[in-house]
Amino acid sequence: MARRVPALEGVAARLRDECGTLRFGAPVAFTYHPLDYAWEAHRAFLRMARAKPRILFIGMNHIFSPEEIERSSVVEITSQQIYEGNEPKIGGLFDPRMGVLDNGKVCRTCGQTNHGCPGHFGHYRLTRPVYYIQFIND
Repeated sequence: MARRVPALEGVAARLRDECGTLRFGAPVAFTYHPLDYAWEAHRAFLRMARAKPRILFIGMNHIFSPEEIERSSVVEITSQQIYEGNEPKIGGLFDPRMGVLDNGKVCRTCGQTNHGCPGHFGHYRLTRPVYYIQFIND
C-alpha cells in the first residue's frame, strides 16, 4: 500500500486543484472546499495506510486513536432511530448532546442555542471490522 499512497496524494491534489477553479453564479455566495483548507490533514489521512481503526469518529477531518475518539465524543450512537415522537432520540444520530439545529432549542452539552453551539462529536462502536482501501496493506 505504501507505493499507492503517493499516487493517491497526486490524485487528491489534482482534484483539489481542479475543484479550486470552479466558479458559480447566483444564488451561490460561498463554496466549501475542504481539500484546500484542510489539505495537510487530508494528506496525513492518506498516509495512515497501516492503521486499522475499530471506532468510527463522526464529523471531523482528522484521524484519532480509539482512546482519543472516546475522550472527545459526547455520546455513543447506539440507535438507528432518529426521532422519538417529535424529539431527537437520545443515542440516535440527532442526539441533542451533539448540538442543536432548531431555533429555540438548547444544546445539552454546552448550553448554547443553535447560533452559539459549535457542535459536538459522537461515535459508533463498530461490531465488525470495516475495511477502508487506504488502510489495507499489500
